[in-house]
Amino acid sequence: MTGARDSYFDELERFYTVTDIAVWQRVLGPQLHYHNGFFPEGDETLEEATCLAVRSLYDDVQPGASLLDAGCGWGGPLAMLVEEHGCRGQGITISQSQRDYCTNLGLSVHRANLESFVPEGRFDACLLLESLEHIRDKRRLFRVLSGHCDTLLLRTNCTARVDRAFHPHTVPPGYMFLETPGMILGHLEATGWRVERSEDRRPLAVMSNKHWLERLQSEFPMQEPPGHLGVLYRQVSHAEKNPEAWAAANPLLEVVASRR
Repeated sequence: MTGARDSYFDELERFYTVTDIAVWQRVLGPQLHYHNGFFPEGDETLEEATCLAVRSLYDDVQPGASLLDAGCGWGGPLAMLVEEHGCRGQGITISQSQRDYCTNLGLSVHRANLESFVPEGRFDACLLLESLEHIRDKRRLFRVLSGHCDTLLLRTNCTARVDRAFHPHTVPPGYMFLETPGMILGHLEATGWRVERSEDRRPLAVMSNKHWLERLQSEFPMQEPPGHLGVLYRQVSHAEKNPEAWAAANPLLEVVASRR
């Protein structure tokens, strides 16, 4: 994998590097699934819900497919697709600590900047599981992936309003560059992808914020968490003030697309 290194890469790498992984495991769960879970019954644990959110993608990936997980984090979803669905998986993360953790799990993971990397070889499918919102130039990434992947499995946090979309040059490192679902679908159309289906998964996922907030408050009862955990705390605290309104304003767009 190739990927130019720049100052933004260094800032993001520091943001995502974790020194005490045990704290993150207590917040996210032992498999470190750093993405929204699905709560179809409402009484699922966070661990059950995050696994359901990954398994819901299995019908869109052929068993045994070659898979690129772009933004794989600590490898929870990638490990499931390899172990449960027989995929031949390869992950990309910007974090050295995440890459080392995944390697210790036996996963094939490379460290690269998704803003500039180019995959080596071809893949049956690419998974972007809540990683696209951290990419400034989304259209560039879609264009690159269209030359290396046959299917795109995308789930990304969005904003419902164009006037609230963040400009890439005004957002601090580690924050989300949110765009509307229409903007995301427009990028796909412009870069050679055919959308097979798209839907807002936020209704199934909105309870994730409640679970994260409860765990963060339990872990840090007297103060706001530091660093990256503090960013997560502020995000979910805001969401939980009015979950229904927040969910309507922040769709969780899921798209399955194929190359035209």
